[in-house]
Amino acid sequence: MGKTSQYRSEKLCTPCGKVKKSKEFRKIKAQYIPGWKDKNGIKRVSQCLECERNKSNIKFRKNPFPQILNVAKRRAKRNSIPFEITHQDIKDVWPKDMICPALGIKMNHGKGMGGNKFSPSLDRLIPEKGYVKGNIIIVSYLANRIKSDASLEEIEKTLKFYRRFLKK
Repeated sequence: MGKTSQYRSEKLCTPCGKVKKSKEFRKIKAQYIPGWKDKNGIKRVSQCLECERNKSNIKFRKNPFPQILNVAKRRAKRNSIPFEITHQDIKDVWPKDMICPALGIKMNHGKGMGGNKFSPSLDRLIPEKGYVKGNIIIVSYLANRIKSDASLEEIEKTLKFYRRFLKK
């Protein structure tokens, strides 16, 4: 009788009940996290990426503050900027009506943080000050992207140009 390999190219994802290819499961880098090994000996988690994403999105919609805080903390560390905010600081600036204060559009959680242009996004009013109380606001991802790619002067110039151009 032949020896069976301990490695697999497919696995059953328990949450969705589907057999999926190994590449549809997230790789695990840490040795202490349980998982299984694919045919190349790469350790992977037990639920597929789609189920992980769905679980994460549900969790984010119920309570977005921990994820927003953790992402900001990692970004602050990566960019060497101050980080002194808490969950409460984010809650304090969270729009109760879910209307983006910059664009006046309804925000929704969509597919997790940054999932679409209507998703809530943590913005630093003065980027160099970092994530400190009084320097953060929640706006739509769209408003945050517009601001992050240009200075206020550039935004004003662009607005003036298009107003003139579109009046023709």
